[in-house]
Amino acid sequence: MVSVDSAANARSRDGAGASQEGEVVPGLDEWIALEQWRANWRPSCNPVDGTAELAALFRRTARQGYAAYVAGVRAMPALFALDGALACLWQQGYACARADAAIGILARPAWA
Repeated sequence: MVSVDSAANARSRDGAGASQEGEVVPGLDEWIALEQWRANWRPSCNPVDGTAELAALFRRTARQGYAAYVAGVRAMPALFALDGALACLWQQGYACARADAAIGILARPAWA
């Protein structure tokens, strides 16, 4: 697994979530959130602890895939391609949008 700890630290210092050139890095928020969740997760007697945050992160990632299809974007964010879980979730969202389009119910999602 590739660590983006230095990217997370740089992002927290400037608070902008942008690269040095001023461009927004697609998927950086989700990548950092997943890395932080992994770093902070501790097993406990209650396996449900901490999973609500992870579930929200996974929903956001799938929604990005859906929104990408709606917007006509054909490539997932490069950071997602480095992590199998994020890549899979983005692709699921993208596939859901394609299926919705095939049956004629595709609409711009409110969360996009």
